[in-house]
Order: sequence, then C-alpha cells, then structure tokens
Amino acid sequence: MSDARHSSFRERFCALDNLLAEWHWLWREVPFKQPRLSWFERHPHWRNVLGDIDDKLLQSLAADPALLNVFAREKLGIHLPDVLDPPLLDDLSPSHASRAPDGIKPRKWAQLEHFVIAREQQADDDGRRLVEWCAGKGHLSRRLLERGGNRDVIALEIDPALIGQGAGMATDQGPKIRFVQQDVLAPSVARFCSGDSSHVALHACGRLHVSMLRRCCAGEVAQIDLVPCCYHQTDDNPYRPLSAFVRQTTQLSLDYEALKLAVQETVNAAPNARRNRTRLQQWRLGFDSLLRRHCGHRNYLPLPSMSVSDTGGDFRSFCETAALMKGIVLPEGIDYAYMEHLGRQRFAQVSREDLVRQLFRRPLELWLAYDRCLYLEERGYEVSLFRFCPRDVTPPQPLDSRPATGGTIGLPPLCGVRPGRPATPYGRYKPADSKRASPGLKPPQGFAQLSRPS
Repeated sequence: MSDARHSSFRERFCALDNLLAEWHWLWREVPFKQPRLSWFERHPHWRNVLGDIDDKLLQSLAADPALLNVFAREKLGIHLPDVLDPPLLDDLSPSHASRAPDGIKPRKWAQLEHFVIAREQQADDDGRRLVEWCAGKGHLSRRLLERGGNRDVIALEIDPALIGQGAGMATDQGPKIRFVQQDVLAPSVARFCSGDSSHVALHACGRLHVSMLRRCCAGEVAQIDLVPCCYHQTDDNPYRPLSAFVRQTTQLSLDYEALKLAVQETVNAAPNARRNRTRLQQWRLGFDSLLRRHCGHRNYLPLPSMSVSDTGGDFRSFCETAALMKGIVLPEGIDYAYMEHLGRQRFAQVSREDLVRQLFRRPLELWLAYDRCLYLEERGYEVSLFRFCPRDVTPPQPLDSRPATGGTIGLPPLCGVRPGRPATPYGRYKPADSKRASPGLKPPQGFAQLSRPS
C-alpha cells in the first residue's frame, strides 16, 4: 500500500497531535483536583473573566462547543484552529419510528437504529455470519437480523442473566441468534474471529473494544463496525497507542485524566441525573476541603463511585462513608454545614475553570479515534470514520468500524478533507466517530468501517 494512501490519516493525526502538544498546559491540569491552576499565573485576568460567567451562560457554554470556542477566542484570547467533526451521514433517520423494546431507553434505542441504518449504507458483508461483541440482551443483534435477512448471528456476552433475558426475547428469530457466554478479553474469543465473519459493537468500553480490534485483525475478519467508548477503561497508564505510527511520532503521553476528559460530556443527562451528579460533585469537593483543612491533606483523594442513596442522602453521611472507605478518622468539631458550603463554592468555581479544559475534549477524542484508524490501516484495512447520530441522540464520541472486505473512512475535514466527504486512506485500522454522552462518561456517536484492499 502506498504512502500516499496513508498520508491523509497521518496528516490529520499529526496536526491534532501538534495542537494538543502546543496547548498541553491548558488541558493537563484538572481544576476539580487542583485548587490552584498554574495557567492563572500566566493569565491572571482569566480568573475574573471566568468568575463573571453567570449560571445561564455557563450552561450554554458547557452544552455548545462552538459557542465555547467563540467565548475562548473573544474573552480569553485562546485561538484554536477549527477541529471539525467527521461528516454526519445523511438520511439516517428511521423511515418510521420503531418502538423501543422493554428495558431499553428511547434515546439508546434511537442510537441503535441510527447505527443499524449507517451500517446498511456503509457495509458490504454479503450476508456473512455476524458476531456482536458485548451484546447484552442482544438488541442490536435482533435489529440487524430483522433488517438484514437470512444470516447467522452470534451474540457474545459475559453476563448469564443478560444472556437468559436476551435468549427469551430472541425466540421470534428462531435458531439464527446464538447467545454465547464469552469473556471477550479471554484468548478463547479468537475462535469467533474468522475471515468469513463480520463483527459489530455499539458500546464496547475501553479494553473490550481494543480486544475486539486486535482479535479481529489477527483473524483477518471480513468487516468490523465499531462504536468505541470509555477510553479511560484501560490497563495502561499512561496510554499505549495501538498504532505503530502514533507510538513513533506522538509528542504526547496521555494519562488517565486525559483519557477521561475525552469522554466527558453531560449533554444528554436526564434532569434528575444531572442534579444528583452535581450534588455528589459538590460533596466530593466539600470533603476535599474538609481533608485539606482538618486532616492535613495536600492532594485530592480519589473516591470510589457512590450514589446519593449509598451515602445516607446528606453531606455529613457522605463524609463519614468516604472516610470509612479510606480508613480516615475524622476529628471532632467539624462544621459540616460550612464544609458543604465550601464544596458548593468550589463546584461553582471549578465548573467555570473546567470550560477551558473542555476546549480540548473533542480533539483528544479524535486523537484516540485516529489512533484506532491508523492501527487498522497498518493491518491492511480500509477505514471510514464518520458520525451516524445527531448530537441530540447521543454524545459525540469517535466510532470505529473495520470491515476487511470493503469500506471507507469518513474523517473530519481536518487537514483539508472537505466537510461531508469521506476520506479513503488505506490502512489496517478503522475507527469511527462518536457523540456526546450522559453525565460523566459518555457513549460514542461515531461510526467507522474497515475493509481490506482487494
């Protein structure tokens, strides 16, 4: 395969790598964990600019990356080159809205429907055996079979309870959907990765979709259609790129916080979920203030995931639960009401400071998507990178899809690719694009497809 066919992806990656390296001093520091940010020393007036943002504007800036870029340019003097998303495929809305099955939320079902239609437009798998990774109850498998005609489908899932529920729901498809209890991180998953099969995954987290890519490439499967997510769920810290080209050329070393930033958005969260998440973040910051003031802590102490109900429903109970988890003895005489007040104050401050860091969320996400695209290209696949969902259906994250028999990569018009027109570099990796997610970490919205050159 020629260098010319590699250049488009490589140029895009290098441009993004340069951007992130140049501005690393703004996205490396985490306001939530660091009360004092070094970039205020360079630009002390930013403190007032960010502090003057009212709640309504804060909400608008957090929800609209384009508006945030304008604000950063006009108010902070941060001039970033445009990083355009991969093209959004046209006409992906279902011709008629199908009803979401019991147990799946309407928005997630809409995302699944868009994925299925995108795959029909882009894939060329000629009725090959279909293997779904991390299938859950098999909603995607069933929908693909309903629309895809006569083919065998294997749904890989580790949870026997989900397998039982999915098998019960799949009776209408007869024996064509076969649920298999399978740990997709185990070497035994390779038995499903043959050249006469196509593989799909809609929300395969972190190391799970990495395993999918590696196993599928090793088995030279005919096609891969993937929506990756949760890049921070990896055993490697710092992150180890998949692509040899990326490992050789990157100026960056991405730690857990950088990977987490790549998938953080709260656009699609339900109001109640947002309120609970906000309360927990305020409590975490209040507890951090308590530890710094009363226990001599100088660094933020990470806590395991907790819900409001897990902690007794009030700030003092939260602190006592967190202290017990971490083996900390809290002193007497703590003014919990005041510490909770400090937590709310710090949350208001952090929410505004974090806007600066959020400028680099999408660039980091695309950097990770390009790593997967290049990885697939290096293994002989044609790759497509594109978005298959509008933003209001699912959060923007890159998706990977890699067919081995035919496919293209629709990349963002970064480095000269015209908007809406996919690029078609050769290679062996095939990532996709993703969209926004729910509070905290979010599911992907992009879609990429790979195919092996003939």
